[in-house]
Amino acid sequence: MKNSVCRSYVTQSLTHPESRARMTQEVSTSRLSIVRKPREHPPVFHRDSQALPWSIFADRLQCRMAQRSGSQTPLRDVLADLPCSPELYWYPGSGTDLAPLAFDVPNNPIGRRLLMRNDTTSWTDPVVLLMNDHQQGMHFDFPEDGEVWTGYDFDNTRSLTGRSWARRGKRMWDRYHTQIVTLGPHERYYLSHESSPDPLIPVSIFRAIVTNSLSGDYKRPPFGDEYVVIFVNAPSHTVFQEIILKHGLHVCAVALIRQGGFSQQLHYEQYIDVPKWLINHAQLIDGEPEYFFIDSQGQSRETKKPLCKALDHYEYVGGPVDWGWRPCRAYARLGVDYVRRSKIYVNGSVIT
Repeated sequence: MKNSVCRSYVTQSLTHPESRARMTQEVSTSRLSIVRKPREHPPVFHRDSQALPWSIFADRLQCRMAQRSGSQTPLRDVLADLPCSPELYWYPGSGTDLAPLAFDVPNNPIGRRLLMRNDTTSWTDPVVLLMNDHQQGMHFDFPEDGEVWTGYDFDNTRSLTGRSWARRGKRMWDRYHTQIVTLGPHERYYLSHESSPDPLIPVSIFRAIVTNSLSGDYKRPPFGDEYVVIFVNAPSHTVFQEIILKHGLHVCAVALIRQGGFSQQLHYEQYIDVPKWLINHAQLIDGEPEYFFIDSQGQSRETKKPLCKALDHYEYVGGPVDWGWRPCRAYARLGVDYVRRSKIYVNGSVIT
């Protein structure tokens, strides 16, 4: 009976002329009171006519902590003494994910290796893993010295104690029995430049030992590979402006994995905008990237192609693999050598 009374009251109110007018005025007033904040313009990037030398990047790193890797050469000096400017494997919005190190196995399809301290052959044609994320405190807490990564416990575990040895799925970690140990003390700096809108950008340079077992042709040395990695605690547009574009660095590979919500607060979408930045500024950074690794959130469900239209000329060449929002696929620029053939998906099935 109570519901009938309510329905009757609502019906009478909607049919009465005065009630309809009053409601229309209230709705109109309500709509007028809503003020949508205008979307800010996307970042505008600029660079001088000539890119800064790579050595300037090292010079701009101001030491925040006096910690050094014992008596060994500081990692900043290792980067500064490279015989040429390195290319970058860029992982924007990386969080604490060190998976690119696990994928960098000997005889990988790309045919190149990331920069390692224990392998001087990687110095002649250097590729540096550049990770960035904009999370409060990460430049103090990541990575922790001696942290062990095995691909378990949300992709990392602080200790092998209590680790489940069960092998589930076909993850890279399982396939090669990979383990990553971050070595310290890490070198922490602030990147500064007079004309930068972000005068102090936290930068961490660290080492990581990666070992494999039961890996066959992909076996690493007995004591593993020792990588040099750069992590920047800053949003992606700042990293692009202050490191990639300012120094004219070529980005050979990009990982678009688990790109999340914070970038939208900065008024860009990393699955779409990051590739566009690189493609649109290709003349200033020695060409377009050779490879993109993109998880399912950056792919069209129908065609399995990247959502970013700027990547329409890239071929699907590798995967799928379990990385990020599965599946992750590799896309290569036309004409780029790759061990595997390009692949075509139709209705979710590989036909080539």
